[in-house]
Formats: sequence, structure tokens, C-alpha cells
Amino acid sequence: MARPANPNSKRQRGFTILDSMKGIKRAAAIIFLKENLGIGNRYAETIYASHRTLAKSNGSMQKAYSVQCLHAGKTVEPFMRVENTFTLPEGTYETPTAAKDAYIKLLSAKLKSVEEL
Repeated sequence: MARPANPNSKRQRGFTILDSMKGIKRAAAIIFLKENLGIGNRYAETIYASHRTLAKSNGSMQKAYSVQCLHAGKTVEPFMRVENTFTLPEGTYETPTAAKDAYIKLLSAKLKSVEEL
């Protein structure tokens, strides 16, 4: 049986805060932790990293795959982008094969529209 939560534990309170902020950027989450818990930058980063590690290991975070052909606004060789996220953003897929298939479908649609010109 687990111990009861310690209301004075900044780490436990930080995890509760991070659980409620799933869609926020890393920098904003660290600033929020520092302000609300009165802790330093290094400890806030440690809490954030620990929270992500635990979320990955217990399965609440998942990998999102997408094929990209633009980098910094320039066309480049297509590459597989992998991102750890709590929810799948639009245009990403759960497997690399699904991401490749979607990219091939997009390219074939572009070719078809060019042929119709």
C-alpha cells in the first residue's frame, strides 16, 4: 500500500501541477513550477524531467511519427520526425509505417493534380 501524499513535498505538488498542464511547452512549465513552488531553476528542471520519464514508462506518453520534407522553411530530403507527446497532434501517426503511407498518399495526390493540368 502506498504512503499518503505529503502536502509539504514540492516534488509531489510539482507532479500534480504537471499532470494538469499536459499541452504546455517545457520552458513555460518550468517557469510555472518555479513561481508556484518557490524553487530554483535546476530543481524545477529535475521535477519536469522526472515527470516525463515516469509518464513514458507508465505509458501515458506516446511516440508520434511524421514524415517531414521542410526544415526551417527550406525543402530537404524527407526524414522521419519522432516526438514524445501526451496526445497525438494532427498529421502525426502512432507507427512509422503509417506515417510513411500517409506521406506517399500525399505525394501521389500531388502527382495526380499535376497530371491533370
